[in-house]
Formats: sequence, structure tokens, C-alpha cells
Amino acid sequence: MEELYNKHFEEMTGANNLDEYSEADVDRVLCRLLKCLPNNGKFYKYRKGDGESFDNTYDSLKNGYIWLPKASTLNDDVDTTINFDPEKDIEDVKQYLRSHPIEVLKWILKKAEESGDNLFRFNKLNNDMFGNALSCYDLETGKLNKSKAINALSNYGYSVSKINKFLNGMDDFIRNFMATNEDVLKQIAEDYLSINKKIRDMAHIFSLSECYDSDAMWAYYASNKGFCIEYDFKKVMDLPIVSKRLFMSFYKVLYNDKKERCSFLFDIKYYLGGYKDKDLLVESNRQMITQLITKQEKWRYEREWRLFLCNIENKLFADIVSAIYIDDSMIDTHNGKKLLNLAKERKWRIYIRKLNYIGTEHVYEQVKEEANG
Repeated sequence: MEELYNKHFEEMTGANNLDEYSEADVDRVLCRLLKCLPNNGKFYKYRKGDGESFDNTYDSLKNGYIWLPKASTLNDDVDTTINFDPEKDIEDVKQYLRSHPIEVLKWILKKAEESGDNLFRFNKLNNDMFGNALSCYDLETGKLNKSKAINALSNYGYSVSKINKFLNGMDDFIRNFMATNEDVLKQIAEDYLSINKKIRDMAHIFSLSECYDSDAMWAYYASNKGFCIEYDFKKVMDLPIVSKRLFMSFYKVLYNDKKERCSFLFDIKYYLGGYKDKDLLVESNRQMITQLITKQEKWRYEREWRLFLCNIENKLFADIVSAIYIDDSMIDTHNGKKLLNLAKERKWRIYIRKLNYIGTEHVYEQVKEEANG
């Protein structure tokens, strides 16, 4: 199971675009994932039995969706964050940018083309020539392959002498730009300082536990008188492809008080390199996702798995509930009756949580089908 899960994690961190997966690929990933999930694919969520919390949860159960809150609203305010050294990372990034001027200018040119702006007040023709000439620089040495550049620019109808003049001016411009635009390099580097806030605002998390019988979680999330929902991930296979695809991003939470320091150089190199080096993308994704699914040791008792999605709506329509565990204290309440009636209507299994005869531990008794009917 661990080996299968590692293969799942490797594929998800190595995937460039999950939206491009065919339905057959999605099914392949989910079938493998199901084989490495605990409890035969069943997970649990503890909820309160009253107030707005109950109303919202009941609505999700009745209308067949799961709710993915933003990471920024979770009860752990350091959840879904990346550990990095701001001062060192800024200096590392700036140093890389200084030593790779051609990549920086290619990146700026690409952004200018996307926005329709003229680069450094060049006209469109010079923008185009500038971009073609940049591709003739050796990224390692920063030296221009002049014969290659002359050949590349000969289609613009200029003489060799005029092309040489353009290239000499461009060479001077590049040296001056890197020497006089420290603020640009600083801005690119400092954009990463706010990355945790950005991630927590765009990430949506559906947190689940491996267990339904954690007294600590009953107390913390259900006030000892609520209920627990069982979700069966085998039901995901029956969902429409647009929903199934999202469930590929399901991960086991790691617990560690000391996260390794993450570096943004992999990201910088990947973006400036024109999104071509797949190894850089894989390493960047591996580092970042590992950090984002790591929580402090104090949360280990939750035995959490999570659906981790970005830039989506809070509601994901996926009716995958299979059972309800309800505390004995809730059964005769108005909300308890509503919940039990819905469970009977949907043919979910029902378990009653109650103290044993001597009051030393909780037991879970299934309500038989004939009693349901």
C-alpha cells in the first residue's frame, strides 16, 4: 500500500496538467489510489449537531456536495504553509537572476507579449527582433552566438552591418539593464515573500480522518454530542469525469514539527526557462506539496487525509456518503431526527455512539435495516 501511495504521489507531483488527463488515465490513477487507502476507502468527518455548523453540513448532505473551505479559514493558522528563509531566498534568487540576464529578459519579453505592451519602449518589430536575438545567447556563458543571430535576423530585410549595429546595441542594453535595474530583480524575488498568504487564499481543503472512534476528535469537532459522516471513496468512480478528476489530488497528511527549508530557485529556473525543464517542475511540485500537506506533530492524532485543490468553488458536488455515526445524546433532538430521516431515505448505514454500561468507553451500535424501515 505504501509503495502504491508513493507512486500516486510521484505522479501527481510530476503531472504538468491534470486537466489533460483522459478519462482512462483518471480511472487508472483513482483505481491505484483506492488500493492504497485505509479502511477499504472509507474516511470520516466529525461535525457539530447544532447551530449554523449543523445547518451547513445538513445542506451538503441533503444536496450531495462536499464543502472545501479556504485554507486561510482552517483552525490551524500555520496549516498549508511553506517554510523558507526570506533573507537567504531573496539573495539566492537575486543572485541567480543577476547571473542569468538572458533568461530574465526572455521572461520579461514573454510577459510583455502576453500583455501586448511594448518592451522597453521598443516598437513591435524591435520586440520581435529582440526576442529572436535572445534565443541566440548561450544561457550558460551569457555570450551571443553572433553568426546564429545574424542568420536569425536576416529575414527582417536588414543588411548585415545594420543587424550588427542592432546586436551591439542590444548587448550594451543587456549589460546596462542588469546593472541599473536592481529594483526589478528585487521585485521578482520579493514576490515570493507573500507566497503563504497567496497559497492559503487560493487553496481549498477537504479534511478527513482515517477513524470514526477518536474521543479527542468527537470532543474537539463535535462537542461530544454531534455526529460523524462516513465517506466511501469507492463511490468516486461513479462520479462524472469533471468531478472524478479532482479526486486525484488526494493526499495523506504528514506530521513533523520541523519542515525542511524550501527553495524557490526551482520555480524561478522553471519559469524563466520557458516552462520547458520538466525535472525542475517535478522537484518544485514535490517540495511544495510535501510542505503544504505537513502539519505539526500535535495534530497527529487526527490521522488526516485531505483533498487539496486550488482556485475552485467551495462546493464540489460528489454524493459519496455511506454512513452516519450519531451520538446518543443527539437522537431525540430536532436536528438528530432530521439527520436520521435523511440517512434512512438515502439508505446510509446508521451507528449510535453511546457509553458502555459502566461508562468507561464509547461503543458504536449499528441500527439494523429493519429498524430503519
